[in-house]
Amino acid sequence: MCPESSLPNHALRPRLVRFLTASAALALLGFLALQFTPPSWILAGLYGTYAWRAGVYITGIDIAESPLLAYQGGPEPSDEKIPVILLHGFGDSLISFVQTARWLTPRYHVLLPQLPGFGESPDNPALSYSIGSQVERVRAVMDKKGWQKAHFVGNSMGGHISAAFALRYPERVGKLVLLRPAGLRVDDPIPYRPQEKPISTPEAFDAFMGQLFHKRPWVPEPFKRDFMAKSAERFEWLTRVRKEIREGEDYILNDRIAGITAPTLIVWGRHDGVVRVAHAPVWHESISGSKLVVQEDSGHSPQYEYPERTAHQILEFLEGAP
Repeated sequence: MCPESSLPNHALRPRLVRFLTASAALALLGFLALQFTPPSWILAGLYGTYAWRAGVYITGIDIAESPLLAYQGGPEPSDEKIPVILLHGFGDSLISFVQTARWLTPRYHVLLPQLPGFGESPDNPALSYSIGSQVERVRAVMDKKGWQKAHFVGNSMGGHISAAFALRYPERVGKLVLLRPAGLRVDDPIPYRPQEKPISTPEAFDAFMGQLFHKRPWVPEPFKRDFMAKSAERFEWLTRVRKEIREGEDYILNDRIAGITAPTLIVWGRHDGVVRVAHAPVWHESISGSKLVVQEDSGHSPQYEYPERTAHQILEFLEGAP
C-alpha cells in the first residue's frame, strides 16, 4: 500500500475537506462554549487544571481573626528545605502563583494564601486590611503550621507585605523575592491611590490589561463582560481596602527598607504600568547585598506573563549561595 504522501491530489481532497470541516466544527463549539458557558465555570476548570499540574490542593487555615483559604503542596518542609510562601497582589487571589507553583513543588512545600479582603474571602468590615494587619495574619498562619521560618515571594502588594514581614520578623524569613513590590513613594505620590470609577468599558479593560502585561493577552468578550461586572460589584469594597492601606501600618517603607537583612532578589518589568521601574533602584540601593533583575519584555505580573521563567528565577535564587 502506497504511503499517504504519494497519493494523488484527488485522493487527498476528501481527507482535507473532512479535516477542515472537523476543525471548523471544533472552532464553532469553542465559540459557542465561550458565548453560553458562564466564564466563572470555564475559569474554575482552568484553575483546577493548573492546580492539578502543580500538585497543590485547597486547604482551610483557621487563624483566630479570620480563617482563610490557601493552595498548598509539595514535599513536607524540613530544616534543609523550609517552605515557600507566595503572596498575591491587590485585587488578586490565591490563584496568582498557581501556574508558577508547578515548577516549585517538586523541590519545596509551597503555600499560596488568599489574603482576607480579596478573592472569594467574605467582606468583613470589622477587620483591618492594613499592610501591618496582613503581616500579622501571615505570622498567625506560620504559627498554625508550626513553621518557624519560610522563604517569601510576593508580587505588588504581596511584595509590600513580604518586605514589611521581613522588617518585623527578620528571624522568620529565609530569603526574600520581591516581584514589582509596592510600598515606596518614588514617582507616584500616592501608592494605592483611589480609583475614580470601576472598569466599565472594553477600552478601559484593555488599558488595564496593558498596565499588567507587556504583550496584552487576547481576552474573549464574555470574559471582559464578566470582569467588568465584578469590577462594579467590588468597587466600593476595594476602595475601602485601599483607604485602610493608605491610613494603616507599614504603608510607606522608604525610610525602613534598609533594615531588611534577608538575602533579597528584586525583579522588575521594564513595562510595568502599575508600579513603575523607577522604584527598582530605590529598593536595590537601600537593601544591602540585594540582587536586581530588570526584564525588558514584561509588565507588572510575571507569574501570569512568564510563569515558568518566574519559577526558575525563584529556584535559582533560593538554591544559590546567600
